[in-house]
Amino acid sequence: SPSHSPSSSPSHSPSSSHIPTETCYWIEVAIAFDEFPYETEWKVEQLDGELAIDASNFTYEPSYGYDKERHCLPVGRYQFIIWDEGDDGLCCLYGSGNYTVTSNDELIAEGGEFG
Repeated sequence: SPSHSPSSSPSHSPSSSHIPTETCYWIEVAIAFDEFPYETEWKVEQLDGELAIDASNFTYEPSYGYDKERHCLPVGRYQFIIWDEGDDGLCCLYGSGNYTVTSNDELIAEGGEFG
């Protein structure tokens, strides 16, 4: 039966688990919106087109607001896709918005001018 009190002589042997673990590659997407955040959508997909992350509901974000999302992705190759329904990007007609994408603290993509 398991003990509920700490051991007075801890073991120096590592403990093991039979639960498999998956390597996590963190991706962080930060967006500073322009005047029309609801026009902005982005996604991350595997190179074969399989959707990994879908971020498309910024209806209630304030104009010139900010959103930062952090996700764990399994090992693989991915592409970041961002678009704007107004075809004016995040910069510069209606504000000076921008985006950055980092993975494990390394800059992967950034910008603000796109369609």
